[in-house]
Amino acid sequence: MKKLFICLLTIFLLMPACRSEAGVYRALSAGVANYDDGRVRVGGINSTKGVYDALSRCYGPGYSFLSSMIIDFTSDELFSAITSCFEEAAENDVSFLYINAHGGCEGGISWIETRDGSVITASELEKSLRGIPGKVILFLDACNSGGSIGNQTRFVGGFADVFGLNSFASDKYTVCVSCLFDENSYRVTASSASEESVSTVFSRAVCEGLGWDLIGDRSTALKADSDLDRQVTFYELVAYSRRRCMFYLSSSQNRQTINFFCADPSFVLADRKGL
Repeated sequence: MKKLFICLLTIFLLMPACRSEAGVYRALSAGVANYDDGRVRVGGINSTKGVYDALSRCYGPGYSFLSSMIIDFTSDELFSAITSCFEEAAENDVSFLYINAHGGCEGGISWIETRDGSVITASELEKSLRGIPGKVILFLDACNSGGSIGNQTRFVGGFADVFGLNSFASDKYTVCVSCLFDENSYRVTASSASEESVSTVFSRAVCEGLGWDLIGDRSTALKADSDLDRQVTFYELVAYSRRRCMFYLSSSQNRQTINFFCADPSFVLADRKGL
């Protein structure tokens, strides 16, 4: 199969940055849809582009994340894209990375599988992000991704208390994973099995929460805005996405539990005040 590699970087002139007290917001959406050995993840492109579109519109039409996208990457290509996207980040900036791919977990350590079959462990991914100044937000959309923030979880007062081995145990990181370390991540179809109608459950729920319909390719209300203040905080997005995943899987025996590690769950991810 002909290798598919799409890398849309350095589009800063096309999308003005969100500049606030938190600085400049940058985002990289990365996904694997076609593996070199012939495996195909239907919905991989749709999910990646959906999150790219959602982040590109989080703060209305005037300013938002500087969004870039990469599809069907090797380890070197992903690390290179991370460097290119976030190399100008400063201490008061926000850098957002979304990844969807095949995943697994061994010894409590999660990994993602790249296009050529090689894997990137959670600790290797953390090492590639460690040097980025400022706040780093990571959304991992892969089977067993919960192992990246610890292999056991309990919930206290609605918040996740993660213990065990956490590769991102630092105030620098805000991490949201699509499932627990011993769970799979699933895909959902809107009408047919075509690429345009299939997405991961996680990406579809996250996009809805941020005000983007990735199936209809259009803006919507901020579905995760539980207090109706026209903003979506990180915790509001996690709470909405967790419920939405349960809804999408309610007709099956499958379960996936969105989890997170975050020092500041009140951090605003989408804002439409004044629009």
